[in-house]
Amino acid sequence: PPDPARHVPTAGRRGAGRAARTAALLADPPTALRIALAGHLAEDAEPVTAWLRELRLLRNLPFPALVPDESALPAESLRVFYVDPGWLTALVSGAAGIAITGELDTAVARIAAPWARGDEAVTPRAGVLIRSALVRECPGLLVRPYEGHGAGRKPIAVLRQDTLGPDVLLVLFERVPDEIELAEPPEGLSFGIDTDREGRRTINLRRVDAPVAREITDEAFPNPPGPDGLDAHLRPDPAGRPAVLDLRPSAEAGLLRALGARLTALGQQAAADFGPAGLATQLVNAPLRQLITREPAR
Repeated sequence: PPDPARHVPTAGRRGAGRAARTAALLADPPTALRIALAGHLAEDAEPVTAWLRELRLLRNLPFPALVPDESALPAESLRVFYVDPGWLTALVSGAAGIAITGELDTAVARIAAPWARGDEAVTPRAGVLIRSALVRECPGLLVRPYEGHGAGRKPIAVLRQDTLGPDVLLVLFERVPDEIELAEPPEGLSFGIDTDREGRRTINLRRVDAPVAREITDEAFPNPPGPDGLDAHLRPDPAGRPAVLDLRPSAEAGLLRALGARLTALGQQAAADFGPAGLATQLVNAPLRQLITREPAR
C-alpha cells in the first residue's frame, strides 16, 4: 500500500499549481491585467505609498538615526551632508518588506505599488542640519540651495524644511547644491542704527551713488567709533538728557554734516547734498544673508 506520509492530497497539488501559475502570470502580466490590478489596488496602496514617501524624506525616524552622537552636531553649528541613495533604498525596502510574505505578494506589489516598482519620484540628494539659537529666534529663516555660482546659478527644490527641536532645523534638497543661502525673511526690513561688537551705537554705511543703498563693505559711522559711538551726535531732549539724534542741517557737529563728510571721503559724490533722504538710506536695516559655497571640482 502507498506510504501515507508521502501521500499528497489532490486538492493540495491543485492549490500549489494554481499559486505557481498565478505567480508566473503576475511576474510578467499582460498590459490589460496590469492596468486592472493597479486600478483595483490603488486606493488600498495609497496610504502605504504616502507613508513611505514621508519616510523617504526622513520623517518618522528617531533623531539618533540622523545624528548618532551629539558631538556630530554641537551647539551653534551647521552641517551640510549628502543623502546616501543606497541607505535610503534599504530604509524604504525594509519598511515595505514587512507586508511581503511570499512571491505572490512581491508580484502584486510590483504591479500596484510605486515603491516596489522603483519609480518613486521625489528623493533627496543632500541637505543641511542647523543647530543654533538662530532657529528659535528667526522662525522664518530662508534656506535657498542653488546649482552653479554667481549670476548664472539656478535654484534647487527644497523637499523638506522642518524644525526637529527648539534649536534644530533640517532641510533636504532635490540635488547637491553648489551654494546655499541663509537669509532672514523679507519682512525683516527695518530702519534703525546698528551696534558694534563693543556695544557702541553706529551706522553701517550704504552707497548714495548708484547702485543706491548697497552696503559699503566694512564701513561704519563714526569711524573710528571712539568711546561713545553715535552718542557724540546726540542733543538734549526736553528734560535735558542727551537722547535725540542731532539732525539739524546747519549744525556743524550734527549727524547730517558728519555723515555727508564721511560718505564724501569714501567717494560718494551725491553725499555733497546729503539730507533726510540720504539719512533714511543709511538707516535701512535689510534682512541679513549668509552664503555657503562649495568649491568647484578641479
